[in-house]
Amino acid sequence: MKTNASQSEQQQLAKAYVVLKNGSEDAELRPLLVNCGYTDERMGEGWELYNIAIASTATKKSVKAKQKEASKAEDFKQLEIHKKYMSLKKTSLAHLTPTDIEILGFNSAVPRTEATFLNAARIAYKNSLETDTIKTELAKWGYNGERLVAEQAEVEVYAALSSAQSSAVGTTQSQTKDKKTAFANLAKWITAFVKTAEAQLMYTHPQLLEKLGKKVLSGPTKAQRLGKKKAAATRAAKKAAKGT
Repeated sequence: MKTNASQSEQQQLAKAYVVLKNGSEDAELRPLLVNCGYTDERMGEGWELYNIAIASTATKKSVKAKQKEASKAEDFKQLEIHKKYMSLKKTSLAHLTPTDIEILGFNSAVPRTEATFLNAARIAYKNSLETDTIKTELAKWGYNGERLVAEQAEVEVYAALSSAQSSAVGTTQSQTKDKKTAFANLAKWITAFVKTAEAQLMYTHPQLLEKLGKKVLSGPTKAQRLGKKKAAATRAAKKAAKGT
């Protein structure tokens, strides 16, 4: 059972289902497969792997949907926080002393990474609330204690959403690995099953192998036919040469 990129998961599952169903229920195949060692218990192992593979696709879809929701919420909150952070920074640069600007961390460029930005935002809001000179001056320009506390809380909401997004990404990666493993295990079982059946039935019941997805040739191949035709022509030419 191939599992390359050209074969979709649905195709893999469909082929596995046909093999398992016929191997478990077909009246002609069943007794022959039991003789090969594929008892009902062993066929049950194949069905279990099949069900795990199906469940892995459903779980992956659910996890991916949750990751998308988490990412969307994080992106929205990130945009809000950046705007509010930049507004506080511009107000501070316009009205605070160089010393107070440094206390808030506004004497350097805006951090580029998410982690450093969160750290910078936390420092800025914390120090703006805890440093009296800064708190008093900012209150004159629309940043009273209530507003600063509210925006500080939003920074923590953003941090929580960021954490949730990271967790969702990790879960998605884990589910992707689990799904890959589930399909690989199913493919391995199906391949071994079909090969065992082929070895046992090829010379006694070759037609039954078609029920397991194996194509059985009923006559010579095109290459074999051409080979015979060429051989006949060669014999005819040699015969004609002897007659001359």
